[in-house]
Amino acid sequence: MTAIPDSIQILCEIVGATNVRPHPDIKSVSAVTTSFLLGDVRPASTFVKVRHEHSSTKRKHDVHVTKTILDNNDPIWAADTGSLFLLSLSRDDFALGRGNRSVSSIVFELYDKDNLLGATAKIGKVRLSSRKLAKILTERSEKRIEFEIDNSIFLANSEEEDRDESDQTDENALLRTKLALRFRIATKQDVRFVENLRKGANQYLDDDEGYTVDNQAKENI
Repeated sequence: MTAIPDSIQILCEIVGATNVRPHPDIKSVSAVTTSFLLGDVRPASTFVKVRHEHSSTKRKHDVHVTKTILDNNDPIWAADTGSLFLLSLSRDDFALGRGNRSVSSIVFELYDKDNLLGATAKIGKVRLSSRKLAKILTERSEKRIEFEIDNSIFLANSEEEDRDESDQTDENALLRTKLALRFRIATKQDVRFVENLRKGANQYLDDDEGYTVDNQAKENI
């Protein structure tokens, strides 16, 4: 594995989610109305919140939050809805602690939101240890990777949640929500691009750099 420098910036992309199920606690006038009009269960309105946790110092802080994608059980985020953000990590974040476990982790939490009343409820999360992230950066950089969301509140038998995803006969397979993410070491151009996104600037990247945006990019939070 490539040696980790003293500090790095990682370009992170929240690509989208699939098979999202609305949280049962979000039951409001808007939800009832939507359900009545569609003649079915209301679709979810989701956003993703990203948090950095450090077990040795018990430090937790929010890193990023996307915009809410309305009424879509398979939401896709773009540059203007907060898909891209920079994650800064130090060498200490990649250290191993007790039990040979990473002392640092990045948590992606998927939320359902009622945009009429402002209520939110967490659907589930994906936790990536810094060790796992380092492996992704060296072996699967820039590749779209799907992570199963821990949303056991929707599983018929929560004890089966850890079964092999390749088992297509799993009765809970159709209930599982996945979050697609992409990572790479940020270039100087990536850093400028994300900074300009946050400022609401109209900025473009060359095709070979990977990320482009049409029209005027707006603040993503």
